[in-house]
Amino acid sequence: SSSSSSSSSSTYTHELSVMTTTTSLSSFDFLVTEICKTSQHIHPDQPEEQGSMVESIGFRTGLALFERHTVQLGDKKQFTRFTSELEVFKYLCKDLWQLIFHKQIDNLKTNHKGMYVLVDSAHPFLTTIAPEYESHPTTALLLWYCCGLIRGGLTASGLNCTVTADVTDLPACKFNVHLKKLSQSTS
Repeated sequence: SSSSSSSSSSTYTHELSVMTTTTSLSSFDFLVTEICKTSQHIHPDQPEEQGSMVESIGFRTGLALFERHTVQLGDKKQFTRFTSELEVFKYLCKDLWQLIFHKQIDNLKTNHKGMYVLVDSAHPFLTTIAPEYESHPTTALLLWYCCGLIRGGLTASGLNCTVTADVTDLPACKFNVHLKKLSQSTS
C-alpha cells in the first residue's frame, strides 16, 4: 500500500511539473502577444514604430536574462564568461533558448565572418498560427520580439549585432545575426 501511495505521489509530481512548464510557456506567449497588440494600439498604421517598440522590449528582456543566467559562469578574477563568440552563440541556442521556450534552437550556422543563422524548426510562437496568417502584422511582431531577445543576449556578452527574422515554413523560422565589428581608433 505504501509503494502504491509513493507511485501515485511521483506521478502527480511529474504531471504537476509538466503542467507548470506548459502554463509558463503559454503565459509567456500570451504576454508577448499582448505586447504586440499594445504596440499596434499605440502606433496604429506605423509598422516600423510597432516593430521598434516590440524589439526594444525583447532586447531589454534578453539583456536581463543573459546577464542573470550567465553571471555564475564567469571567472571572478577576469570577469569573463565566454572565450569566443561561438561559445556565446552555443549558450544562446542551447541554454537560454531552453530557458525561455523550453526547447533548443535546432540548427546554428556561421560563415565565420560575423554572420550567424539560427534555425528554429518549430518556434513556439508560430506553432498555433494558421498558414494564412504567416504574413499577418502580429506574426512579424512576435518575431521582432525574438530578434530583440537575441540582440539583448548578445549585447550582454559584448557582441554588437543586428538581427532579422524570416518565416521559412510555419512554424519554422530563421534568425539572421550579423555581428558589427567595433571600429578601432588609431592613435
